Amino acid sequence: MISVHNAHRDLMVLSGGAVGFDTIVADCCVELGIPFTLVLPFPPDVMTARWPRSSRDHLRSLMDEAFDVVVLSDHFSFAGYQVRNEYMVDRADLLCAYWDGSRGGTANTVEYAHRKGVPVKNLWQ
Repeated sequence: MISVHNAHRDLMVLSGGAVGFDTIVADCCVELGIPFTLVLPFPPDVMTARWPRSSRDHLRSLMDEAFDVVVLSDHFSFAGYQVRNEYMVDRADLLCAYWDGSRGGTANTVEYAHRKGVPVKNLWQ
């Protein structure tokens, strides 16, 4: 099997590390041999403080597999999530989102990408 990375040598995926779409994307990267960077708003112990143990362990295993792990702040803040999302958009050639159209963090990220001129592929549709 030819890996996706062999066909697209400059491909690097950025994932925010959240439970759900972010970790599914990172899991796919591991399976397909695509390098990925986890961009965390705060240290993993802060980010996962209220997560179930299985989700904390999963993020730790993804950190071990990641090409790089970027931690943007040493402390929690609600604004830290948007800072993380903007960091990823600012470094992206394409934003792939799974967005149902509702208000929230994904909506803010999609709107920011539009303002920055970053193309958006919504996988919900």
